[in-house]
Amino acid sequence: MKQFHFTQTKSGKWAVTVDNEDVIIDKWTDAQTADIEAREELKEDWIRYQRSIAAQKAAFKATAKAQWPKKFEAYQKACIDFDETVGYLPKPAPKSLITDAQQHEAEVVRGEIYENINDRYQFNFDVKKSLKEYMNNTANARAQLKKESEDWKVASKRVQDMYAAAWNYQVAETKYTPATDSAPAHIELENAKEVSDNYRAAAQADQDLWEDIGSDLANYKK
Repeated sequence: MKQFHFTQTKSGKWAVTVDNEDVIIDKWTDAQTADIEAREELKEDWIRYQRSIAAQKAAFKATAKAQWPKKFEAYQKACIDFDETVGYLPKPAPKSLITDAQQHEAEVVRGEIYENINDRYQFNFDVKKSLKEYMNNTANARAQLKKESEDWKVASKRVQDMYAAAWNYQVAETKYTPATDSAPAHIELENAKEVSDNYRAAAQADQDLWEDIGSDLANYKK
């Protein structure tokens, strides 16, 4: 931004001049080229790395396929043996071990489970009902906001085009005089007032767009 110079006339209007335009363009071009080259180099490095570890990956896969199932079965058996030892999984016992009190407790638990499931059904029903009411009550407002958002897109594209046109006009009106044996190179901006007016019009359209968006959103919230 140091190469952009903004000056304000006595009438309050702004003018913009650009220094070293060729240098700016060259730097942007170099930066984009370097970025593309860096991405390609990173991609090639990743491919080379994957190829370099292909043998290790294959060996790891073969080892896992051959050994892991047996190790898991041994671990599972050890867990079951431990649970049976401490009483978490009692060994088979006579059916008479279940008392009337235990049976009643099981019935209470089952009843609570059913009540919990019914509560969940009720909650889902209430949520769907509330959502349906919201959708019905806000249908017109949402339709209006959707229509206005399409207008935002059109207006935003127009603002972008205005900025682009202002820049292109500025570039076209920037005149470069090469250096000679008797004088240095020189750059100047012709029709500076029109350049400034173009940027001002684009900025005003941008501000108007955001005011319209804010107003539309405020009306939707009502």
